[in-house]
Amino acid sequence: MDKAYQRWPPHINLLFPFISEKYFDAAAQLLREHLQHVESFDLTLSGVSCFDKKTAVLWLDQDENGKQQLVELQSVVAKHFPYCDEKKNENGEFVPHLTVGQCAQKVVQSKVKDLNSKWKPVTVKVEDICMIYRPDQETSFSVIHRIPLGGRQ
Repeated sequence: MDKAYQRWPPHINLLFPFISEKYFDAAAQLLREHLQHVESFDLTLSGVSCFDKKTAVLWLDQDENGKQQLVELQSVVAKHFPYCDEKKNENGEFVPHLTVGQCAQKVVQSKVKDLNSKWKPVTVKVEDICMIYRPDQETSFSVIHRIPLGGRQ
């Protein structure tokens, strides 16, 4: 299990770190305006992948269509908050991922292989993005704003 599960709800970060919570209302309004033309989409969580670091991070990968939709959504959001767009890979690309756990680097490849042998794809509807906040490092994040895609109310 993800060691940060108690603090972070399951999520895919579009931007991190984000802005101060005192600016969330204005940011939410800006995002509502610019996301009204971005339609909701299906996202299939197609398997397990990893970031192979000292402590490897296991995460759920997406089908190509869903991944492309997430990249496009992140691009729209990042255009309006470019100073919050730090979390990219070594090639400067956004890598959408939903963290599910961590493990030692020496076992990560066998763990990924084992999990993928049992994995059954799951499809979810991406209908909005959430702005989350926590007042300190010990508190769990909570949703402050939910921004609908496609101009839904």
